[in-house]
Amino acid sequence: MQKHQRSGLLAIGALLIASVSRAQGPQPTVREVATLPGAQVGGAVRMPNGRIVIYTTGNRILAYDPATKQSTLIVTGFDGELSISPAGDRIAYSRLSDEENTDRIWSVPIDPTTGAATGPGQRISLSFGDTPSFSPDGKIVAFAKYTGKGNALAVVASTGGPERIAASFPAGIFSISWSRDGKWIFPEVSGAGSVLRVPVEGGTPEPVFPVARRVGLVEGTLALYGPDEDAQRAGRLAYAAVSGARGEFRVPPGARWRGDFVGVKSTSILLTAVTRPEWAHILSWADGKVRVLRPESPKSRGPAWSPDGRRIAMHDSTDAGWGITVMNADGSGARHYPVKAFPIFMRWSPKGELLGYGLEPRPAGPREIGILDLRSGKTQIVSSSPGASALDFRWKPDGGSVVVFKTFPAIGDKPPVRQVFQAPLAGSERMLRDLSGEFPELTRGGLISADLLALGNGPNLERFLVPTAGGAPIKLPRGGNWVQEPGVSPNGNWLAALSRGSDGRITSIDLVAARGDSIRTLQLPFAVDNATFRPPFSPDGRHLVLFGKRPGEDVSKVYSVPLDGSAPRVLATLPTTNTIAGRLDLSPDGMSVVFTSLGLPTGKIYELDLTPILQVIGKQ
Repeated sequence: MQKHQRSGLLAIGALLIASVSRAQGPQPTVREVATLPGAQVGGAVRMPNGRIVIYTTGNRILAYDPATKQSTLIVTGFDGELSISPAGDRIAYSRLSDEENTDRIWSVPIDPTTGAATGPGQRISLSFGDTPSFSPDGKIVAFAKYTGKGNALAVVASTGGPERIAASFPAGIFSISWSRDGKWIFPEVSGAGSVLRVPVEGGTPEPVFPVARRVGLVEGTLALYGPDEDAQRAGRLAYAAVSGARGEFRVPPGARWRGDFVGVKSTSILLTAVTRPEWAHILSWADGKVRVLRPESPKSRGPAWSPDGRRIAMHDSTDAGWGITVMNADGSGARHYPVKAFPIFMRWSPKGELLGYGLEPRPAGPREIGILDLRSGKTQIVSSSPGASALDFRWKPDGGSVVVFKTFPAIGDKPPVRQVFQAPLAGSERMLRDLSGEFPELTRGGLISADLLALGNGPNLERFLVPTAGGAPIKLPRGGNWVQEPGVSPNGNWLAALSRGSDGRITSIDLVAARGDSIRTLQLPFAVDNATFRPPFSPDGRHLVLFGKRPGEDVSKVYSVPLDGSAPRVLATLPTTNTIAGRLDLSPDGMSVVFTSLGLPTGKIYELDLTPILQVIGKQ
């Protein structure tokens, strides 16, 4: 499934935001529309009747009536983007297909007064794609069609039928808007450097005005965007109009919206914000008890064991910003290391003296790999290429270098380039392998060790194990619908991949021989609670450790799953209904696990009225 990371902000602020010295121009008003306890709200849009709010949470689309404060389920199967027809009688949305974790475009008829479904959902696109958007007359749906070499801007009748490509791009399309007269389509294309427009009948994309990264386009005339990541977190957004007008305004800090949720004739936009507790935990098999590692931190995540099992490192936040904290396994001796960029996918060096991590720059920019010296507290950048982003890295066994998997953005008609580098702690990095020529339709992949990548290539997602430093790829046997690259056993002989069923739940594991000549599937009596991690093997390689819920259960249990097919064993039960997030990391002795737990969320929906800005622009 091709999904796009969207710039977003996750906190809540005041209902009416006053002008401050840094804000310029007319200020829109902001008011709270709804508070939804327990809802991880993804996006929201108001129906054309001006009363009902359509919002999403997980794989569900719901209608919310502010008068009664009641929500009504419309449909399940939602997977990322939706659009409401101008008449308010139909929703187009991306839905996860049963084929290799990809989306197709579906639609569902709704009551234009209440938003309730009036019939079942039906597929309207034959191709894989996402980001649907209704034309102003509601007769056409534009969407981003997956091509394997980027995205095509495609159009299809809102009731389904033949598809037509209006334009093709070597990079992804993040959102799609229309001009009010329906003659132009505005796709947001990664790396375009400008708002683009395409004639509805098809043709060459034209730059309209330079905004490198927008988060919404209103009526084809007004682009809204975050000036930088720090400004977004503080609740500052900017606008740029075709007329040349520029300015900034205030929104609740942390509020965000989805560009594809912006209506064709919108003068207001719904913002969403979600708060939820987030802490790193440790669970001991000896007594089954769970404790929070950093209860004083507002957020702590991604805990990882040192190679000797004596220390734990994690990302956490303080009033001064994000950093890395290292503590003893019993919670004592905590030391916080401030870092200049948001730290991700942290990994200990083999001897436990250094921590490697990805730096997510603020403002947004290419991701680099840094090495934190735990004695001096200084970070050394070892992998940084102009324009490239590090997707992942692994330490070499001698601890003297890391292997980095990078992507270089598309340029012109050329698709993105993916390459593997070795970056020494002393010296310059060098390329080990260029994957783009070998795998021209590379759709997914990642490092599973310093020596091996797991890659998916082509529209049918053939899977390969690829040596990082050269050598023939190993084609893996066909398995289920993998949700992540596989984990690897301690002896390197077996791979384990979580597999999603047709109902969207993860209830099986594919075990694949690393030599690529066999595969078998383990059916699970529970649904795995988190799809974002690779299942960890026990130190002896005979078990996997997973969190999951059996049918009808509200709390997660920790299971030891034998690879010989015998019944899983419950190791512990979590004390709350918290959700597991991110990877699990087993201690070297296999007696404890560290993980991140998310408490129940609270979603809020705000309305941002852009009338003051549009009025000023209209007079210019």
